[in-house]
Amino acid sequence: MARNLLKSLFTYRPRVGMVPEENFLTEAFAHVLESSEDACRAFVAETLRAARVDLSVDEFTSITIKTQETYADAETGALVRPDMLVICNRSGGTPLVIYSENKWKSPADPGQLDAYRRISRQYSSHSVLLFIGESIEQRAIAAPHCDYSIIWETVFEVLSPLRASSSALDEFLEFLDSNGLSPHVPLSLSRIAAYSASLSVPDDCFRIIKELEKPQYEWSGVPESYRERHAQPSRWGRVGLEFYRKKFSPQIFIGLLHDPRDHALTFVDQSRGIDLVLFIECLPASVKPKGAAWTDRVHAIRQIFRGVTALDHTEIGGRHRKLTIQECLADVIIGRTTEVEQASAIYARIQEWLTVLFEDGTLLQAMKETWPDE
Repeated sequence: MARNLLKSLFTYRPRVGMVPEENFLTEAFAHVLESSEDACRAFVAETLRAARVDLSVDEFTSITIKTQETYADAETGALVRPDMLVICNRSGGTPLVIYSENKWKSPADPGQLDAYRRISRQYSSHSVLLFIGESIEQRAIAAPHCDYSIIWETVFEVLSPLRASSSALDEFLEFLDSNGLSPHVPLSLSRIAAYSASLSVPDDCFRIIKELEKPQYEWSGVPESYRERHAQPSRWGRVGLEFYRKKFSPQIFIGLLHDPRDHALTFVDQSRGIDLVLFIECLPASVKPKGAAWTDRVHAIRQIFRGVTALDHTEIGGRHRKLTIQECLADVIIGRTTEVEQASAIYARIQEWLTVLFEDGTLLQAMKETWPDE
């Protein structure tokens, strides 16, 4: 691959079976080393240090980069092709050649490295065999078969201080980072605290639901035939009250959605999370709602309530839900600082939704037609 435009290397994706991804990454890396002397010498200096080669990078008058050079293995007669050669030239001395085998989305191969070690000794009187992989497991596998074994994270760390000196290097480091080949962010106390806080969210939500289960909340908006109710702790990423005559035949679910993935939904506002929701759902999933009221009532909800997402059965990805209404919880409980105040605000909003859904009787009639035994 020609190394004239680094950007084309980063945007080009070879088809399967044509050019291996590790060769693609090697060409990009080689271009960076060719185009930035500072990056090249920093990489060579780190290799010499780690491989315990008693030379200084300052001794090299020039450095040449080659890729996909072919050699004949004198022991086996096979043709071998290391990914990259870094030829460090010295004034009046034998060049040091770094033979580099680079892996990305392919396994470390000890036999391959043993062959490269043989040809490095055969063709260069002063050489280093380097392995660059994508995981510490690969690094461990390769270590006994080469002079120096690292992962791409190490390359990123060595070259990162120089990124401002070269746009090509900066792009290359961004490429490593975007493909998970840069160092991962270490676990911090703040991240631990945030995760611990998130674990308590379902419990916090369920306390509000238990408040809404108290007798003072009459739920007069729920059709009388569905007044039997049960408080459901966290399950399927949600907590809430299930209203039914017979569970899931159908039922009206009212509650808080803290993880939308099981429902094939997304939060109304991804940046603020938890949604207040109302679902009409059933088993089996194959039941198809009858009548036009489903679509009519959803349209009415959309017209009356700004910032609310309402979907009928033709628009929902989840198979069990026949109607959904969602609103960002933060918008509903804004200014409410206690659980009682928050529960009251939630109750008022749900009652508004229930009024629009059921006040004219068409949706309840559609439910009776869909589930005649109700």
